[in-house]
Amino acid sequence: MIAAFVCTLVSVCWAAEPGAIEKTPVASAGADRDPFGIKMLNPTRDGARPWTSEHWKNQNYRIEARRDSNDPQGNSGKRGEGTLSVADGVLTMSGEQPRLYVYPFDDAPWRDVELTVYYMRVADNATNYAGMIAGLRSGPDGHTAATPCDAHTYYGRMRHDGAFDFAKELKHPASSSRDRLPAEQAWPDGKLPFHQWIGWKLIGYNVPNGVKLEIYRDLTEGRGGGDWKKVIETTDDGGWFARSDCPDQNPVAGHSDMKIVNGGTVFIRNTNVQEARYRWMSIREIQMPK
Repeated sequence: MIAAFVCTLVSVCWAAEPGAIEKTPVASAGADRDPFGIKMLNPTRDGARPWTSEHWKNQNYRIEARRDSNDPQGNSGKRGEGTLSVADGVLTMSGEQPRLYVYPFDDAPWRDVELTVYYMRVADNATNYAGMIAGLRSGPDGHTAATPCDAHTYYGRMRHDGAFDFAKELKHPASSSRDRLPAEQAWPDGKLPFHQWIGWKLIGYNVPNGVKLEIYRDLTEGRGGGDWKKVIETTDDGGWFARSDCPDQNPVAGHSDMKIVNGGTVFIRNTNVQEARYRWMSIREIQMPK
């Protein structure tokens, strides 16, 4: 059954009824569409190789290793504490701290990127800071006790408490957030809905004075390639401090405002979930927006 949608005067739409699990966007591939027919907001940089979750289609398996043997590009794999299961194009996360890492291609770290994924909240413990959480520019092993200073990451978060925000981590596990959009402004009823496919993009790129981060949302479940609206943005141009005593981050009194200007690894994660679904995921190195 096709979900009915209600729209406000500011073009915020939400499903009046849960949509079917396996809808396909009503769009064809083209110069401005990814392989799933979803609109790309920025063109792919010339010569760059995108990563997509196309290999999840028509597959049923668990991702058990750091490198997913079913990924023909060899970039993605499981990290954290939890279960990652693929079933006919959909990745399901469950557990305490499930994570999917997408490592960069050789000599081509993910720096100026557009990350797209559709997220469905199904069952969880309502951990406030969990939800559709993605990290950019991380070190490959930074989120461990062994190499905590390699954790440098910008996060975009569509949280289970309904809020949107950004976070910055320099030394694992401490982070600091900024530019929070409260739940009551983000959703008609102030809650991140269940059983609805929500399109989500995190875009990050260098600008002359620092790093620009943007979050976009699609509430049409991908119809026509998605109706993408910017939710929040921020620029790290100095003064965004996070706890750190890592010498290469020039800390002062246990804090640093180092800008994360180099590329790295991309990942999505969740916390304390029984079932969270993801599909139509892609990561592209983009041409610098003007």
